[in-house]
Amino acid sequence: MGHPLPVILGKEAFNQLVVDVDFPNRRVAFHEASCFKAPPRAVRLPLVESAGGQRAVQISIEGRPPIPVLFDVGNGGALSL
Repeated sequence: MGHPLPVILGKEAFNQLVVDVDFPNRRVAFHEASCFKAPPRAVRLPLVESAGGQRAVQISIEGRPPIPVLFDVGNGGALSL
């Protein structure tokens, strides 16, 4: 499109599609699960449901033991440690 397009994605997109989030390049791609083929070095991070219906991933920061981190795609969403 050639210009930024602010959007709010609902959880339905994340529940029904394979979502490829490329943070360094600031891109998001959506794929139908039935025809998705992961790139050779892709890392799958399963989202697990936590209290309150939010989703969490396990991450490690600077080699420390992994901790659950909320992945909030809501209004003003961000990673919440």
